[in-house]
Amino acid sequence: MSRIVLSTIGTQGDFVPFVGLGRALAAQGHDVVVAVNPAAIPLFEAAGLATVACGSPYGPEEARSHPGLFDEWRGEPARRELIHQIFDLEGNYHALVEICRGADLLVAVSLQLAAPRVHDALGIPWVAVSLLPGEIGTRAAAARDSLPAPEGLRPLPDGYLFLEYLRAPLVLLASSQHFHGEGVAGFDGLRTTGFWFHDGREQASWRPPPGVERFMREGAAPIVLTFGSLPVGDAARIVALHREAARELGMRLLVQRGWGNLSHADPAQGDGDDVCVAGPLPHDWLFARSAAVVHHGGIGVTARALRHGCPMVVEPYGRDQFFNAYRIVELGAGVAMHPHELTARGLCQAFTRLQSDPVRGRAAELARHIGAERGIDHACDLIETYLRGAVPGEPRSA
Repeated sequence: MSRIVLSTIGTQGDFVPFVGLGRALAAQGHDVVVAVNPAAIPLFEAAGLATVACGSPYGPEEARSHPGLFDEWRGEPARRELIHQIFDLEGNYHALVEICRGADLLVAVSLQLAAPRVHDALGIPWVAVSLLPGEIGTRAAAARDSLPAPEGLRPLPDGYLFLEYLRAPLVLLASSQHFHGEGVAGFDGLRTTGFWFHDGREQASWRPPPGVERFMREGAAPIVLTFGSLPVGDAARIVALHREAARELGMRLLVQRGWGNLSHADPAQGDGDDVCVAGPLPHDWLFARSAAVVHHGGIGVTARALRHGCPMVVEPYGRDQFFNAYRIVELGAGVAMHPHELTARGLCQAFTRLQSDPVRGRAAELARHIGAERGIDHACDLIETYLRGAVPGEPRSA
């Protein structure tokens, strides 16, 4: 079989899908090596994948040191600092060149800006992966502009996205046609596979912390507030508003700390019958037990919520989050809100709408469609076809 180097870059939602792909390729007998920034190595090692450090570390500590870096409502972020910290083009290039020597294939995420250069330098066959339909969405601008913006707060114009990866002979879009619909432009070599879900089967013995297990067991399904790996600068305000709205409706709230370290607005209140603050939890476990999900619109959380039929409140801050929020509203599976104009009253209205039959029914319908897809299997089929030198075709139906 083949020696395949996988390389992804970014934050948690950019890593998890590659864990699933790496395990699937290894199960088919390929020699898989994952090249990622040092902060992500434990995630891949826990799944039994060989890893090599590539680029500068970027994890929770680095993200929290610049909480406004991804907030495109606030104006131009520090682009050079972002590129240096996350993309580290030179560091990734030199590491990848060495890792890829003698390899049969490089499979790299679109944000791995070093991949085209490594392909050019070594002549190594290269498959590009986009996890973000919004970065090539024909309606990305409309999505960006669809949310009301107060005076002085405008989303950034397009220009963040890097499209050089589209010259790869095979580009895999790890998204569902049922999600992005007709909003993605067509390019030669682009194939849609369906979402890539890593189910964490190696963690079959996992159990939630006792406090979380008790909270989930002893009351109605809660609303989940999770911003994943998005750092925010006003965590206390965010939690206070969502907790007030949930209490007003007699609903319960589970808050995931995430990279932004969300916690109680008033720590002295502690956990109660109506609120629980938790650390990392498998989203498949959590969302299957939740009434709704409030999040920033990252594609990883969006896909998992869709998979479990969870209605959503999306509060986007930047990048592809605007597109994802736009699509959730257009699909009828949730609502979108401006993160800097939240009020408890507005959140009450949003939470009430999420419990309506039309929204819950549409979310359940999308879950059935997405649950029938086999995104990683389709991706593996296309990669193996490419390795055999054939022209990749459309993935087979589920």
